[in-house]
Amino acid sequence: MKTVNSYYWVWLAIMATATLIMSMIPLFNLLAFEFCAVLAFVVSIASAHITINTTQEYFTKVANSPFRTIRDAFWLSLTINLTLLILPFLIIILNAFRVPNCNFIEGFLLFLLLPVISCIYGTSAGTCFRLLLKRHAFLAYLSYNFVTLLLLLHNIAFDPPVFGFHSTFGYFPGPIYDRQISITSTLLLARGTTLLISAIFFQLSILIHQKPRIHGLSSLVNFIPLTILVLGFSLIWLYKSELGLRPTRSFIEKKLGGFYQTRNFLLFFEKGSIVEDKIKEIAVDHEFRYAQLIKYFQINPDRKVRSYIYTSPKRKKRLMGAKYTSLQDVMGYGLHINFEDFPHPVLKHELAHVLTSEWHSFLPISLKLGLHEGIAVAAEWDSGDLDPHQWTRAMHDLNIAPSIQRIMGLGFWIQSGPSSYTVAGSFVRFLVDTYGIEKFKHVFPTGNFKKIYNKSLATLDREWQAFLDQVVLTDRDLRIAEYRFKRPSIFQEHCAHEVADLSEQAWSAYGRSNWHTAIDFFNQIHELDSSNPKNLRGLMLSNYQLGLRNETIKIAQQIINHPKSNIHLVAEARNIIGNLHWQNEELDEAASTFQDALSLHASDSIDRSMQAKLAALATESKTHRDRLKLVLINRPSSRLRMVLLNEVMQELPDFGLIHYLIGRQLYLDQQFSKSNQYLLQAKSLELPDNLTIENLRLIGVNGYHTDKYKLATDHFNEILKIDNLPRGKINRVKEWIERCQWNFQ
Repeated sequence: MKTVNSYYWVWLAIMATATLIMSMIPLFNLLAFEFCAVLAFVVSIASAHITINTTQEYFTKVANSPFRTIRDAFWLSLTINLTLLILPFLIIILNAFRVPNCNFIEGFLLFLLLPVISCIYGTSAGTCFRLLLKRHAFLAYLSYNFVTLLLLLHNIAFDPPVFGFHSTFGYFPGPIYDRQISITSTLLLARGTTLLISAIFFQLSILIHQKPRIHGLSSLVNFIPLTILVLGFSLIWLYKSELGLRPTRSFIEKKLGGFYQTRNFLLFFEKGSIVEDKIKEIAVDHEFRYAQLIKYFQINPDRKVRSYIYTSPKRKKRLMGAKYTSLQDVMGYGLHINFEDFPHPVLKHELAHVLTSEWHSFLPISLKLGLHEGIAVAAEWDSGDLDPHQWTRAMHDLNIAPSIQRIMGLGFWIQSGPSSYTVAGSFVRFLVDTYGIEKFKHVFPTGNFKKIYNKSLATLDREWQAFLDQVVLTDRDLRIAEYRFKRPSIFQEHCAHEVADLSEQAWSAYGRSNWHTAIDFFNQIHELDSSNPKNLRGLMLSNYQLGLRNETIKIAQQIINHPKSNIHLVAEARNIIGNLHWQNEELDEAASTFQDALSLHASDSIDRSMQAKLAALATESKTHRDRLKLVLINRPSSRLRMVLLNEVMQELPDFGLIHYLIGRQLYLDQQFSKSNQYLLQAKSLELPDNLTIENLRLIGVNGYHTDKYKLATDHFNEILKIDNLPRGKINRVKEWIERCQWNFQ
């Protein structure tokens, strides 16, 4: 018998070619999850095909022991099949000299868990199908896997979880924007289950080859091993939700435990969490967004939306597969979001996805990703200081805007997320504003522009480009856009998963004030991706918290001088250096550095911080400056902050900054009525420009929370009277006014 047939060499060539191709593709060119998953799928097919065509001579022999025959055939095939993985493994290891690997140990473990176990699965299943069917065994094996893959896709489509396990490729981890992919106990259980399925196929092969007759106690004994294996698999399947392999909708709702119903929503939340205390406020936020969207979409839904609100991102990841990414529940007419401060930053976007399913009875989503995400951005229309039209024009001026043709399809994911979403939103908003929502409803499902608009996508693109040419930008707008959008997609980042995992551990340690541990993690991140200056930020802040002045200044200067640093990073580095000067009583140097940071106009929050510090430095009394230094730099507890601020206020009752800072702290402590007493006083006194706008905004928000809608509306309208406000800020203020009017009805 020939131990290796011609199919082996064909599959070896296919796998080597696939590995060489992957070695040229970012994200797949490392011994990591993506490479292992693709290789696992290919080897699961190859190993079955080779087994079916290699072991046939074994099964024509008469043997005293069917177990020994099957065992020998299986081990022969498995040995041959495992050699298929040697060349791909060597290629990807050699490729590490060109593209350094991130975590070789984890990569090797994933190689064992995914391709190696898939090879065992393909071999055992191939043996069984060869015995079961003399002809078309391989076709039957492919059909079996195709059906199980369809079942997995059905589960992902009709149940909330967006992750899935399969015996061939191993694991689909969920949204691409959740960058952390690690070896979990659930993955180990899933691959253990694959080995269990492989054992079932092996035992079936023995029974098929033996052809036992089902009579008598001695014959029934032959079925005991298979029965035990099937019972084990049945138990795993029965408790698949509890084990985290495949949570169902009802299981998720039961685990969350909390429920609240409104006119248009069924709200599910974690019972006993902070969400339960705020559920009425959250419900009002949902209803307001609903009212906005049905008006914009011109629809009248007749069913309630299911909204799942998770307090813990980790728990959300376990239950439905998306840690930080919020998602539409496509077939469940619902959405899954993490709990955020009011108003929720992504609720409107995700709810827009749900409500657009009203446009087509068969397709709840668009086949064109650019239209599917674009309409949510267009309806939300909140993207920071600039609106999506301005951001898109800025990207065009910076030559970093993806083409609308490219992001209509899968190219949407290849570009960086912020770029794709913003450009798609601008284009869709232009279509809706120019041609109306009704036409867009008809183009949404399939993207047939020629049929609906009687114009090609290229023609509509040119019209949109002509519209964008009329959008006016400042130099500051371009600088901010460069910071916001010059980020690579996950496919362009080196060690994206490893960096994401280390970043979470680093910032977690930082949040626990474990600065030394944080520094260790940030150093590891910097070693993996030394060309990215943002990775120096954590090092700078951790050293600053430890009081290591020289090391902090050194890292801050590295950020400032780095050619890839954006204005936000530079402003933050200057802020830290200014803090150090102030702490060392180098007041002139501190003021100069804060002024340099302010002149960059990196963001409203940084500008406000710089103006507050400059105003504090300008006070004549050292005692007052020292108290304000503790408040503005050392970030004490809210109680100590209030004590220090009140001491200054008693001595400087006409100092507007003090009233603003006290009012803001009370706002953060959710003492809205008391907060406004100080903010209204600050309004009557002198405040720097950015603080004046923020002071008015806080008065308006406090008014909303205390049901004083006229007070709130009046102060929001005062903001709108200020010259040269960014469009994005104007839109957000107008939305607060709309929110007040809606609540007042």
